[in-house]
Amino acid sequence: METKKVFCLLLGVFLALSIIVPYSVNAVTVTSTVNPDNSTVHVKIVSNVTTVISFSPAPPVSFNLSSIADISTLLAVGDVWQDNKTGFTVSMASAINYSIQSAYLNPTVHITNFSMTLEAISSYNSGVFVHSFITTIEYDLSGVVSTTSSRIQINAKWRYVTPGGNIKVSGVTVNPAYTLGVNLSFFDAPLEEWNVTTENNVTQFSYVAPNYVVTEHTETMGFGINTTHIMDPTQTIEVQGTGYEANGNDITKQTSSGSFLDALPVPDILKNPFVIAGIVLMLIVFSYWSYKARQ
Repeated sequence: METKKVFCLLLGVFLALSIIVPYSVNAVTVTSTVNPDNSTVHVKIVSNVTTVISFSPAPPVSFNLSSIADISTLLAVGDVWQDNKTGFTVSMASAINYSIQSAYLNPTVHITNFSMTLEAISSYNSGVFVHSFITTIEYDLSGVVSTTSSRIQINAKWRYVTPGGNIKVSGVTVNPAYTLGVNLSFFDAPLEEWNVTTENNVTQFSYVAPNYVVTEHTETMGFGINTTHIMDPTQTIEVQGTGYEANGNDITKQTSSGSFLDALPVPDILKNPFVIAGIVLMLIVFSYWSYKARQ
């Protein structure tokens, strides 16, 4: 009888220990500053991901937390950042640049002056493991602002471009969107749905995405792990000047009435009067030779 009681007690402890409830709170804030005068965009992304894994009851002091795959991954990413910041930064820049060029389908759209910092903070107390990644990314973006004598147009696709796939640094695989929270897909809403304010000769487009919650269940080392991700994304696009309108991915401003050439739906080079004159001359010559050929 006593043996049965001890067995039941041990089974109860094991089942209690096997209930691990981690959750991840992801606050990602994006601020983009557009200066139409020099056709530049400065993008700053700050992501704060905090993962909490609770054990009930708390495992013994000798328990190896890194034996849990989720914890091991978090610790490995923090370690590789400390060991190889340059490699990590170069890989992230390449991933973001590739994703942006793929979204625009235009190799002239590219990022420069890329910088990145990553702060990893871990603690464990009384059966609760807490880990935070604070990622700050900044870069300049070229090729998305076009200006004519009568119109300014800003293609703001970058606002929702998320690095696709994984990067690998020093043998460690990192998913920028999942592990570091560099996920901008929440901002894929037409710009006319964004809030617009104007102050001090700056037009500000802002968007607070609805809370997004995902729950996953995995089995690791005999533990059942329920993971809940709570997303809290906000973004602001600041444009120097006033009088801008937004539609779809575009922010535009009509600066003057312009000529009929500016309204033509053709590349800017074909709006050059000398180019047009050359085309007209070629058409005249072609028409003349066609006429002579029919004689």
